[in-house]
Formats: sequence, C-alpha cells, structure tokens
Amino acid sequence: MGTALLIIFLFGVVGFASLIGVLSLYNGLASARTASQLAFSQMEGFLTRRHEFTATLVERAKVYLKPERPVLEALLVSRNQACAALTEVIANPQTIEAVIAHLHAEEGMERMLERLKLVSQAYPEFKVSRGIQLVSRELDLVGERITALRQAYNEAAQGFNAQRKAFPSILLARFLGLREIPLIEFPKPEEPENEIPAIEAGQSSTVFYG
Repeated sequence: MGTALLIIFLFGVVGFASLIGVLSLYNGLASARTASQLAFSQMEGFLTRRHEFTATLVERAKVYLKPERPVLEALLVSRNQACAALTEVIANPQTIEAVIAHLHAEEGMERMLERLKLVSQAYPEFKVSRGIQLVSRELDLVGERITALRQAYNEAAQGFNAQRKAFPSILLARFLGLREIPLIEFPKPEEPENEIPAIEAGQSSTVFYG
C-alpha cells in the first residue's frame, strides 16, 4: 500500500512539474509574440501617415510631372494596395498571410516612391517646389521612424522565431499552430526597380485617405 502511494505521489510530482514546464514554455512564446505585435502596432500610425503623404505627393507632382503619368498612377495604385493591406492586418493581426501580404504591398509602394525620385531628377521645377519639398520632408521623417520601429519589430520577431525553433518549444508551437513571424525587409533606396508595374483592370488609382 505504501509503495502504491509512493508511485502515485511520484507520478503526481512528475505531472505537476511537466505542467509547470508547459506553462512556462507557453508564457515565453506568448510574451515574445506579444512583443512583436506591440512593435507592429506602434508602426501602424506612421505607416498610415506615409500613405497619406504619398497621396498628397502624387497630387502635387501631377502639376510638374505630366509626362510621368504612368509612374504617378502606378505609385498611387501601390499606395492604395498598401492601405488596404494594412487595414486587413489591423483587422486580423494573428493571420500570417495578412502580414505577409501587407509587407509585399508596402515593399511595392517603397519601390515606386524610389522610382518617382529617380524620374523626378529630370524636372528642376519639381525639385524646387516648396510644396513638394515640404511633403518630401515629411515622408523622410516618417520613413526614419518606420525604419527604427521596423528594427524593433524584427528583433522581437527574431526572438520569437528563435524561441519557437528551440526544443521543446517547437513541439508546443506546432501543437498550438504558432507559425514563424515574417520579418519586414523593405527595398534599399539605391535599388529601385526600372519597370513600372502594370495597372490591371479593376485596380483604381483614386486617392483616398485612411
């Protein structure tokens, strides 16, 4: 009888220790994932502001860059896609597919902004316009904040991904369906695309805010 009670006691201790271990792993994963979500939420406001400044830039650029209408239209389309993708992420922050789609949309807008900078070099009046300079300055300031917050997000995401890959955390992550968090990698300014994305049927270049 004493031996049976001892065995039951030992099993209870092992079971309790295992439960504590699982809870500890879960709390670690949840904390790391929350850190990445917090970093992204801090970036949302600046992303929205960049979308708005981009639309303003396009409207003002139309006066000076009439021969570059395809570039401006493509930039506005990419901006609208980034807005829609950001809205989807805000509505579904746990959906990795939504996050990835948003990253691709932001990357497309970044590339078109760099394309606009490239073609505008041939238009002196555009470069000296006070209105263009003001909105360009705002875009640069917002871009700097996004870069800093992007780094914080990537560090948090890398921390989660590293913890998720470690054993035995990976077993719990797979059981809970926790996937790796994608990193944000926007294109470098010195590497703009030479081709202008085609505007497909059904895509609108209408300016909208928010």
